[in-house]
Amino acid sequence: MKRFFLPIAAAAILFTSGASLPDTERAVIVSEIRKCVKNADRIEFAGDGIARLSTADGTSLGHVRFTYPFEAGKKGFRGPVPVMVFVNPKGRVVTVRPLPNREDARFWQRLIEGGLFDNWSGFPVNEAAELELDGVTGATYSSRGAIGSTRELLRKEAK
Repeated sequence: MKRFFLPIAAAAILFTSGASLPDTERAVIVSEIRKCVKNADRIEFAGDGIARLSTADGTSLGHVRFTYPFEAGKKGFRGPVPVMVFVNPKGRVVTVRPLPNREDARFWQRLIEGGLFDNWSGFPVNEAAELELDGVTGATYSSRGAIGSTRELLRKEAK
């Protein structure tokens, strides 16, 4: 399998051939990873919605599993709600981040301000996958989409 390196700001992004992630989605994922994992010098897209993260010396930082393709996210009010889950090397959820979607900004803001995406942080993946969470009042459909997409990714991860 061929691998391609693309330097970005003194970091490397490793592309595994055969991974068919569109450039626009790849750019979004890289941007979101950079926001939550500052020391990820290498990002290896392994295909099927997984990116492995490591430092320049090869130390694993864990990996990110993301809704792939973005359209595969569980449905919110206005369409799919894709998410990204960062899992550390010990198998614990570090953070869940929403990815671009078509949900109404004011309802979406309620999810963020209500801390919906923080609920999974710190749990082992298998426990996080089965958490029973309530939606955010006033943003029920968006909540269901976000919770459903996150739960689906965590269940894939727990297998």
